[in-house]
Amino acid sequence: TGLIGKWHAPSPKEFTENAFDFKRGYFGKHWYPRGNRMAHVTDLNGEHALQYLKGRPKDKNFALCLAFYATHALDNDIPPFQPMNESMKLYQNVTIDPPKTATEEHWKKMPWFFTEKNVGRSRRRHRFDPPSFQAQIKNLYRMATEVDAVIGAIIDELKKQGVYEETMIIFSTDNGVFRGEVSICINH
Repeated sequence: TGLIGKWHAPSPKEFTENAFDFKRGYFGKHWYPRGNRMAHVTDLNGEHALQYLKGRPKDKNFALCLAFYATHALDNDIPPFQPMNESMKLYQNVTIDPPKTATEEHWKKMPWFFTEKNVGRSRRRHRFDPPSFQAQIKNLYRMATEVDAVIGAIIDELKKQGVYEETMIIFSTDNGVFRGEVSICINH
């Protein structure tokens, strides 16, 4: 069994040691030191997933939990979405329309408990206010595209091993982001 990527649930060592043969965890950053360079967390996700798949016992069933950190934003960093350098060419010549409800008028229609102190409101200013919307939404989409590329490499490896047709792949997320809808930005 393999556990790779974002993990922030309680994990007493004795339980994870017994539950997983292969573990690589990272949380809270898009970039990690790797020798004399910085490595993007999505590259690490892919590298470790492929390392697990290539090294697993081929005569046994397997389970791999791969928890991508992308597309999480970094709340206190600028830019909050930090794709790989080579992805910066993606979406360059595209204009992405902001949500139709990303207006002050829609914000004012929110229930009374949505105040300027609401974390979703401050995140929206930091991430998707009009001056930064195009740059940040493109960085978010670039990171999602990077995840897609890693999933493609994993599928290619499963096909190469001849187990793709009998492998169940389940996609789940804890990170769907309002992109400024009703003038907030928060996971839902």
